[in-house]
Amino acid sequence: MEVSDIVKKKYSDTEFLYVIDKLDNDDVIQLHHEVEDIYEDCCDSLRKAIKEFKDTGIPKDPEWFHKCKRLANIRKRHLMMIQRELNMRNITKDEVQNTR
Repeated sequence: MEVSDIVKKKYSDTEFLYVIDKLDNDDVIQLHHEVEDIYEDCCDSLRKAIKEFKDTGIPKDPEWFHKCKRLANIRKRHLMMIQRELNMRNITKDEVQNTR
């Protein structure tokens, strides 16, 4: 299965663990980078929305904010699962960062 396909699909935690367990090392590292990028983008959007609210007093759409926050939480959980898998495969953080 392609890493880009994995990122686009919705998985339960158990299904996600099963999927990453079946990937080879390079694909797990690539998946880590893609999920990390999505998580960082989402967190940046949330930080900007919070800052804008503090500056102007005008909140973003509550539904958007809730969905974005939920996505950030899911991706954070996915990142922790991927990091656990990398640790089990004895792949260090330095090795992951060197592949960027």
